[in-house]
Amino acid sequence: MYDLVIVGGGPAGLSAALEADRHDLKTLLIERDEELGGILHQCIHHGFGIEEFKKELTGPEYAYGLIKQLEHSSIEVWTNTLMREVKPGYVQCINQNGIHEVKTKTILMCLGCRERTAGEIALLGERPSGIFMAGAAQKMINMDGILPGKRAIIYGSGDIGLIMARRLVLSGIQVDAVIEIAKSSPGLPRNIQQCLMDYDIPLLLHHGITKVHGEGALESIDVQNLSTGEGMNFPCDTLLLSVGLKPLTEHLSGLDLLINPRTKGPMVDSNYMSSVEGIFFCGNNLHVHDIADEVSVEARLAVKGILSWLEEPEREEIDLKEGQGISLVIPNSINPRKDSSIYYRVSQFSRGKSIVLRDEEGAILYHKKLSVARPSQGERIDLAPMETSSHGLTLEVID
Repeated sequence: MYDLVIVGGGPAGLSAALEADRHDLKTLLIERDEELGGILHQCIHHGFGIEEFKKELTGPEYAYGLIKQLEHSSIEVWTNTLMREVKPGYVQCINQNGIHEVKTKTILMCLGCRERTAGEIALLGERPSGIFMAGAAQKMINMDGILPGKRAIIYGSGDIGLIMARRLVLSGIQVDAVIEIAKSSPGLPRNIQQCLMDYDIPLLLHHGITKVHGEGALESIDVQNLSTGEGMNFPCDTLLLSVGLKPLTEHLSGLDLLINPRTKGPMVDSNYMSSVEGIFFCGNNLHVHDIADEVSVEARLAVKGILSWLEEPEREEIDLKEGQGISLVIPNSINPRKDSSIYYRVSQFSRGKSIVLRDEEGAILYHKKLSVARPSQGERIDLAPMETSSHGLTLEVID
């Protein structure tokens, strides 16, 4: 019997395993690939580790730093192991040694996220070769040494799309434009500067792809300016889709999970436990993060939540919801008697405003002045125990 089984050996799973080892939890870490590290291995650009390791690293270097720490731990690791079934207290998995039925007190899901597909965004036109999800193209180039084409358009200006625009140029591929359907980019400002502006790659905001052309192989795409209605055609042999990420939960349909309509990941309480008793989530399997450092922070919070639940399984939670100016808040409830951490995103750029936590009667329980708030960047606040008889709390932005 394990205290904890962690499913997924990327940055969330590795960081959670290290935290579990610090607290002497008997832990098994399961990873489907032959090596630990997850998506980090294909992210060869810099920008990792500034908070976690206090220096700027590439994705593989970030993974290496965590893996080297794990080698000195008591954590049991099974690689090349595929999870088949999960339910409270039980994980069934398979590897070269057969099918294993593992009993455990708690389970932490760290399976990451997946990219949204052409079908999910209703991309019109044919389905010729040359259309790739940005993450798949990143793996092709960085790990397999395969170039997807010679002339590219990128649809979506999230961070993966921005980073891949630069990567294509550095690989000798012409990038004619990054197309973004929104009026502002969801990518981090530093990535817009370093990946597009530094390489003179146009960013067409409030534009959408209206049709894909090509018989057998991609030939061109039609693009429309959503503000003016003006149309244009871009010849290309490569289209990268960077149109959003979703927590990977489809394979958990057998569990009665309550899903957060904003994140598409599970609803969780202050211990990061889902609506299924004893099953916890963190990292991109819970909601999509900006940087791996934030994933590591949340993984440690989830393990501390697991410890708290093992000591005191009864829930005493107050619902937490998004208010004015807030687009996302995690977790979805908190225990007012304990220290809490809240991750949030604002809905629009602002300067000099404040973030407050109110109860149902309107009383302000927490107040913090914000110098700058950006929708593209999540933030975290720490709360001390508080006195309240309210049954609901709201996080909001005020002047």
